[in-house]
Amino acid sequence: MQLPNDTNFFQGLTNSPWKSVGITHTAFITGLLTYLGIITPVLGFVSVVFGCLVGYYSLRVQYSKWKNTKRK
Repeated sequence: MQLPNDTNFFQGLTNSPWKSVGITHTAFITGLLTYLGIITPVLGFVSVVFGCLVGYYSLRVQYSKWKNTKRK
């Protein structure tokens, strides 16, 4: 499965699993801090959306790697 061309920004983040997991966890914590009223909702929303995008593309990359190893 080939990723679309608009994901060039996310390729550097999704190719290393520890970076994508860290970004996703940071987005969750930022969303939680927004819910608690510690940071602004705009910053929390942007952070959560960015974290979800990185998590989604990381999942796609890892799933395609898993499918390729399963075929061999």
